[in-house]
Amino acid sequence: MGELSKLPNIAVKLEAQLTDVGITTVDELKRVGSCEAWLRILAKDPSACLMRLSSLEGAIQGVRWHYLHDDTKKSLKEFYQQHKPPQRKPKRAFCEKCGTMYAISRSITDLWETDMKNALVGRRKEKEDLLND
Repeated sequence: MGELSKLPNIAVKLEAQLTDVGITTVDELKRVGSCEAWLRILAKDPSACLMRLSSLEGAIQGVRWHYLHDDTKKSLKEFYQQHKPPQRKPKRAFCEKCGTMYAISRSITDLWETDMKNALVGRRKEKEDLLND
């Protein structure tokens, strides 16, 4: 654990992220500021959230992020809203048997799409066979 983890709100993981983006001392963090530090982290970790931004500001001010002034929290939230990565909507699948719409994860999307294509091809073939009979 280094110098940064002695600040409030800075645990080992956040200190490692700060170090990874070139911020290794308290003075550097104060000079760069919470917003710039957060943007650097965001560039490497898209999961960087409002709480992480607030934690950085609290560390600079020497307080837990919960105790930041309401105006500061509001301005941080506005900054976060302007710079956060867009949320991707999950793909959805419809079950014809039960009529339920399911959100599916990206990892199974390709399998699902392949199954759906195969099912459509199978249905077309069945229809063609019925028409040809």
